[in-house]
Amino acid sequence: MNKTAAQIAIELEAPFSDKDLKHRPGRAGMTFTYVDARAVAQRLTDVLTIGGWQFKNKPIDLAKGVVKGRLKILVEGAWMTHEDNGYPNSAQDDEPLKSAASDALRRCAAQIGVGRSLYSPERGLAPARAAAPVSVAPAPKSEGFTGATDDQILAAKAAMLFAQSAT
Repeated sequence: MNKTAAQIAIELEAPFSDKDLKHRPGRAGMTFTYVDARAVAQRLTDVLTIGGWQFKNKPIDLAKGVVKGRLKILVEGAWMTHEDNGYPNSAQDDEPLKSAASDALRRCAAQIGVGRSLYSPERGLAPARAAAPVSVAPAPKSEGFTGATDDQILAAKAAMLFAQSAT
């Protein structure tokens, strides 16, 4: 039986178990929670089957270790493509292109709902000191809204979060 787009979306958006989550220090004393790229790949295979998705990446800035990722998924007989850039963990990363490729996969998969639950204040970001939680998840759009894009809103919220943490 073929799954509908709605069924696929529900399965892709399911939260990950704690065993699939990793943590790393971030800016301003924050700790970031993210899902391991292998768990992302397994989620894609579990939901879409092994032949229902493809991921490719290519370096776009070797000096900075940046790669462009392209995730293609098969939904209701049509291939859909999602792209995003991936970045190394830090300037001291021993394998910057590998880290960037994993990041690109996670970022592309987040566009279709994989790991989106990590953007909630209680899962994605943990302040090192007490502070009011701030969501960096995109806000739902109302009909007819022609203002900022989800990416612009997310970038603005992330900037506000870091500014708030620095004070």
